Amino acid sequence: MTFEPRRIALVADDEPTTRHLVRVALEQAGFSVVEAEDGVAALAAYEQSFPNLVILDVDMPQMDGISVCRRLRERQDGRDVPILMITALDDMAWVDTALAAGATDFIPKPINWALLRYRVRHILAPTRPA
Repeated sequence: MTFEPRRIALVADDEPTTRHLVRVALEQAGFSVVEAEDGVAALAAYEQSFPNLVILDVDMPQMDGISVCRRLRERQDGRDVPILMITALDDMAWVDTALAAGATDFIPKPINWALLRYRVRHILAPTRPA
């Protein structure tokens, strides 16, 4: 019998359609998915599920994705979890801000689903010795 590691993704986006489509893509990749509709709900969902992947929309009500990213990176258990940022913002300055806040990677909206699967696979791949 082989042990299958837990694969839980937290998806936080204020757009229900986006959350649903990301959920479907991640479930097809073998993840259980927890959803949150804003930044405050994302932090609460993190506390309950301790996911091994977090996908955050940059622009959300109550608390934006950049702030959530910073808060997760302040936590002992959130320092190493991969965080993928998504946004429809045209200004690419958000990329520098997201990376400075601790984001692992980013993807623009509208989401290219093949690119999303690639980026998730890439950021979760075990590192190989040089």
